[in-house]
Formats: sequence, C-alpha cells, structure tokens
Amino acid sequence: MPLELQAKMGHGKQSIYDYPLYYDILFGWNRDAESGFYDAAFRHYGVPPGGRLLEIGVGTGQVALRLAGRGWQVTGLDVRPDMLSFLKAAAGQAGLSIRTVCADMTGFTLKQPQDGAYCPLSTFRILESDEAALSHLRAVAGVLRGGGVYVLDLAFRAETEAAHEPPAEQWAMRRGGVEVRTDAEKVYVEDAASGRRLTLEAGWGGSPALRPYGSRAFVNLLDRSDAFTLEAWHPEAGRSREGISIFDVQRPGPLPMAGRGMAVLRRAAGAA
Repeated sequence: MPLELQAKMGHGKQSIYDYPLYYDILFGWNRDAESGFYDAAFRHYGVPPGGRLLEIGVGTGQVALRLAGRGWQVTGLDVRPDMLSFLKAAAGQAGLSIRTVCADMTGFTLKQPQDGAYCPLSTFRILESDEAALSHLRAVAGVLRGGGVYVLDLAFRAETEAAHEPPAEQWAMRRGGVEVRTDAEKVYVEDAASGRRLTLEAGWGGSPALRPYGSRAFVNLLDRSDAFTLEAWHPEAGRSREGISIFDVQRPGPLPMAGRGMAVLRRAAGAA
C-alpha cells in the first residue's frame, strides 16, 4: 500500500491494513487457482522454474506462500512492517523461506535481480496518478533481469464509462470464531474470542477508490514508461462454484473494452 494512500486515509483512522490477522481472514478464500495461474504463466513466458519472484503489495502473503511451496524463490514487498512480520511467521510455520522488503511500491531497489514479478488483486490501481504508476513500473523494471516478466491482475472499465468506479463487491469471511466482512468502504470485525468489535477503513473501494483504467489508457501508460511492453492478456476464463475467478494461461485474448484479466508485461530492452 503506497505511502501516499496512507496519508490520504489520515493518521487517526485505523484500516484493515493495521490488523494483519483480520486482513488475512478477509482475503482468505481459496487462492490455489490464482497462484496456479502465476506459476503456469511464469513458466509459459520463459521464467526459469524455481527462479526469483517479487510480489508487489504482498500483505500477509497468501499467494506468496503458495508459490514458495511450489519451489519459487519469493520476495514479498509491502509498506507495512506488521504485514511482513505476519507473513514471516506464517512462512516459518509452513517450513518455507520468503524474503521480505518494507518499501513503497513507487520506489524501491533490491540486492538481487528478479526473474519475474506479480501484483495481485488490482493493487496496481491503488496508485492514484500517472506519475505514481510510471514510477512504480520503472521501479519494477529496475529490479528485473533483461526480458523479465511482470504479471498484473487488472480490471478495465469501458472507455465510455464515467471516470468513477462502481461499488466493489461485498463479502464476508469466517475463521476460528472471527467474522470479517466488508461493504467496500468499511470493514466490520466481530471477534468472539476476544469480544472485540471493530469498524475499520477498507481503503480500496470507497474513499479513496481504486483508480479506474480503460484498456487504451493502460497501453498508453506502458508506452510512456519505456519500461515494459504488453506480451499478452489473459481474460477471466470463468468462475468456480464459489465465485472465484479462473484464468487460463493457454487462452490469451485481445485487451477487452471492459473486464478483469491478467496482463503479462515483458521488461523492455534498454529499460533502466
């Protein structure tokens, strides 16, 4: 989560990002298909199996943990140290090794070059301006090897739609006597074990909202960055019985006028 968004949310307001356990519960649906797509996509687009991968906005690392379990060398980047501590503890309990980096997604460096990177759940759209998005793309390109792959989970609005986002989905998750639900603007926690009831800022649906993109605007942004070229687009291929999005690496398609998919970007030759 970028520092600029933290500032916009205000110092006096607590958000779901301040509670890693509740965040982990809220985003704790079965992430196997999602991580399976990233695994297949990196292999399909030439990333050496077991190579180094960077997750942007890793949070509590549900996808990172699964990819580490598949043998990838994963580094998780997030601006919140509590999230990273939660991830490190979860990795230790699972017998996995995951590196962590506490940094803003618009400006960071790594000691070791990465073979691939990915950004789940439209986290890229937290960046509120072209300048922030361009800084992010150049930062990612700067830590990738030549020809490295960056996979972005994105949703495009129709080019003719007004420049605002419709209300995000509402959902609830439960684990061990804790219920966490959201209406996109707020997150509501009921923790039976502790007797705690909380109302927290969501930070992705209401104010501030995720930035909307049309597909042409996104391609124009890539052209301006000089950091990546668009290798392929994998639209949502369907949904599971639980309503979880499914993507198929064998079914690329043209950029849609509107809809969700995975954008596969290739580090541009000569990118800094």
